[in-house]
Amino acid sequence: MTHDSTSSITEAFLENRGRLERLAARKLNPQLATRLSTEDILQETFLAAQRRKLFFASRPDVPAYMKFRTILLQVLAECERRHFGVMKRNPAMEVRIDETESGPQDDIADDSPSPATHLANEERFALLRHVIAELAPNDRQILTLRHFDGFSNMECAEILSIDPKAASIRYARALVRLRERLADYSEFKT
Repeated sequence: MTHDSTSSITEAFLENRGRLERLAARKLNPQLATRLSTEDILQETFLAAQRRKLFFASRPDVPAYMKFRTILLQVLAECERRHFGVMKRNPAMEVRIDETESGPQDDIADDSPSPATHLANEERFALLRHVIAELAPNDRQILTLRHFDGFSNMECAEILSIDPKAASIRYARALVRLRERLADYSEFKT
């Protein structure tokens, strides 16, 4: 690839850097955050994007943010495999020095969900991911940006290079189609 494609990836990365940083902050495993910062994740994402120039050249209809998002999530998964999958210091066992050794000071009951509730939630989320994966690409993009990445309608419109009103209409239609698909499953009936 040419120097021109390298500079276009750099420009696109810089345009989307703030959004990617917010995504990395939300998706970074808290236990892994003791070892890595969001800046580390962004640097790895940028380097991975530079190595994947063909990925960026293909599918010009897909916004650059969505391509960077894919790479960032892959970088996070690789970091988790690298740090949690080794037989060395386990990040899950690390404790900050300033934390008290005696644990929580109050006697509040544990309000975490039961294993059965946790499993049911995981199954529902897996089903939701499956249904979203079956939606049309435009529907997947707008739902992913709004619900998984937490962007406003204006930010979605900017990322997708469409008018804000068009983004609102696309989002509303995608929600209707998602709701119709989810109605087929008893787990989502109200």
